[in-house]
Amino acid sequence: MHRLLTFYARFIDDNCYYELILGMLIYMRQAQIHAEILENELWAEVDDPNDLHAAEFVFDRVQRGPILECTMGGYWAHRLLDFCFLRNMYFPTAAVLAEIRNSGAALIQNYGSKQTVLNEKLSYLLLCGAASLQVLNGASQIYPFLKRRFEGAHALIPQPSFGEYKAPFPRHGTYADQGRIPMENVAREARDAAVVVLSRRTIPPGRYAARRKS
Repeated sequence: MHRLLTFYARFIDDNCYYELILGMLIYMRQAQIHAEILENELWAEVDDPNDLHAAEFVFDRVQRGPILECTMGGYWAHRLLDFCFLRNMYFPTAAVLAEIRNSGAALIQNYGSKQTVLNEKLSYLLLCGAASLQVLNGASQIYPFLKRRFEGAHALIPQPSFGEYKAPFPRHGTYADQGRIPMENVAREARDAAVVVLSRRTIPPGRYAARRKS
């Protein structure tokens, strides 16, 4: 079997699935091939670099944390539930999805508008000046802007919190956030901070801080 696999890959097709060779062996009756069911065993099929990356997550338990941090969300190739990234349960609406389907060809075949145009169009909807707006493709895009705006500034960040809060602020301190923002502690520790991050929703564990009535 090994010789046939080597010969086929070297001289005929080096990009085929090994099941093709198995089928040839079965057809020619040159080998006895059986299937075995693995109960409660870790296994992974590796056909390409993406599969290899997923297999590394399965077998290398020590590196699972760094692997996830490197991937930073997205469409996970791993069997896990992601509670660290926000998901908007109310958008896009059915009407927006219908518009995307109807305009799919135009969206794919043309470039998007310039940032200034997008900001201006949003200002029409919100009835405010375009200079006060910045259209973003998700909240994570704001952090490069913050990094340039507050270069070298010391920040105060809730802990635990969204991991990307630290990206624009290499110099930062933290305050404990257990679902209720401790304003007294924040006020005391914020004396040496140029930026204070207040999050109404804690990530993790997803709790909300009540808004104070004035």
